[in-house]
Amino acid sequence: MRKRYAKNLLALGVVASALLVGSQSAFASDGVGDSRGTAIPISPNSAAVQTISDSTDVDYFTWTNNTGNRISSASVHLYSPSNNNYDLQVIQILSQHNNFEATTTASDHGNGIEDSVSFSPIYPGDTVYFKVYGHDSSQYGSAPYTLSFFTY
Repeated sequence: MRKRYAKNLLALGVVASALLVGSQSAFASDGVGDSRGTAIPISPNSAAVQTISDSTDVDYFTWTNNTGNRISSASVHLYSPSNNNYDLQVIQILSQHNNFEATTTASDHGNGIEDSVSFSPIYPGDTVYFKVYGHDSSQYGSAPYTLSFFTY
């Protein structure tokens, strides 16, 4: 009982901290964010809280640089729940290079540990996708993860 209470308290803390930094809608239903076409919009300097609900679930988030300015640097941080290991991939669609796709996978740090990627630059018109998925087919559950995106 104590262990379950501690786990619930930890999950509540993760959700609350994400809300404090400006989270997107939490816990999207199936079909939302499962592909690039249904990717969940995320704004710079904000966080989103979601779950990987089963062994085939993948979540995509997206942002397009419509600022008219070159963004010199960006980073994305994935905070997996303590009982799961989720992976993070950044897919950058480079509009000034015939929509060439540059893909970077974050180093895997294991259960409950932050994985992150820094990348640059992001030119006007570039679109970035962030893909979150289970490290293997056993990595899913109801505990939420948090994805934070920052531009500098």
